[in-house]
Amino acid sequence: TAFHPFGQRALAGLAFTGLRLGELVGLRWEDVDGQRGLLTVRRTFSPDGHGRLVERSTKSGKSRQVPIIEELMPWLDAARTTGHEHVFTGKLGGPFDSGNLARALRWHAIRDQIATFAEGPPLRFHDLRHTFLSRLARHGIAPAHIQRVAGHASITTTERYTHLSGTEAALTVRAAVIGANREVTFRGGESAANTGANAENPRKSGGLSL
Repeated sequence: TAFHPFGQRALAGLAFTGLRLGELVGLRWEDVDGQRGLLTVRRTFSPDGHGRLVERSTKSGKSRQVPIIEELMPWLDAARTTGHEHVFTGKLGGPFDSGNLARALRWHAIRDQIATFAEGPPLRFHDLRHTFLSRLARHGIAPAHIQRVAGHASITTTERYTHLSGTEAALTVRAAVIGANREVTFRGGESAANTGANAENPRKSGGLSL
């Protein structure tokens, strides 16, 4: 199934950064430090109550840094070719919300092909954040590091899945996970890592791609 490229890029961005959707939409190219392998999260987009998305400060009111892991890099390269100020944009180059993204991906038709749960609601975009943070925990990253990368106000929130600077925490996380194979597999057993190279051309991969 072919999806709009903006939807593919956004879904990969959520899966490989652990950002909240509004934070992903708020990323600008000035926030991307390719040399150190870090993203700086400075802002978010959220509804204003009148059907418009407006730029605001982050949920905590502070900026933070998250690692650029290897799987994200080709998606950043693809996004850079659009020439927009923001890294992840909608079809027309502006901000987007979960509804826009769901329509671009035909989410209700494909989400069960990505992952299913024995109990609870179907896969949500926010579940990709939970998956990323759980992945860090499985790699042995300390809760204090994960808390800083996730932007959690309380360590209690992080512990559902030591004191360092945000930069040090992000660099430590990046070093630990870079090059690791993504552990979520599509139905049928094909790993997401195997499909990443063909993500812009789903027909070529023969499976669902992010």
